[in-house]
Amino acid sequence: MLDRLLARGAKLAEAQRERVIARLLQQDLPRGVRVERKDEGIVLSGRRLLRRLITDNRIRRFGR
Repeated sequence: MLDRLLARGAKLAEAQRERVIARLLQQDLPRGVRVERKDEGIVLSGRRLLRRLITDNRIRRFGR
């Protein structure tokens, strides 16, 4: 019984993860910033991304 409960919890968590990833992939991003889906989740990439993370609120709030 506990195994079924754990399996159901894992299935629900994976479904929630997929919904969040789909929402993040649809967000509008600043020019030059890309988001890619990977097996582990998503990857945000772009030139001078670390600096833009500090100065651009849209990137800083990505995922919230």
